[in-house]
Amino acid sequence: MSRVVSRETLQMCRELAKAKIPELLWEMKSDNTQQLRYPFYGYFSAFVAAIYGQHPVVLTNMTVNEVLAAKTDTESPAGFVVCVNNHKTSKDFRAAQIFLEPEEFRWLETWLELREKCKPHNRLLLHCW
Repeated sequence: MSRVVSRETLQMCRELAKAKIPELLWEMKSDNTQQLRYPFYGYFSAFVAAIYGQHPVVLTNMTVNEVLAAKTDTESPAGFVVCVNNHKTSKDFRAAQIFLEPEEFRWLETWLELREKCKPHNRLLLHCW
């Protein structure tokens, strides 16, 4: 078990990411550069991985449409479930599900607004070149 990440480390990772993500999004509203986008990608990925332990490909392959579908699928104010269909083990385990509380989902809504300003060439959530 020496290779297992400790509970304290995961909690610290989650807390740091939860504090930093809104700051980065705020800064990107006036300076949407790679120097800010890459840390946003990293913090958001670390936040999700610290909670769910998802393989990085789940986040790499998350699409804009999957995020938008999560918004239309919910009737509960408790949160949103993003279902990522294309990932390493999707043949065996189907869509990977990521639950986001309303505040966390707003991060993605803000990111989608910022992402469009990059004139993206694909529909992947965390890539806009």
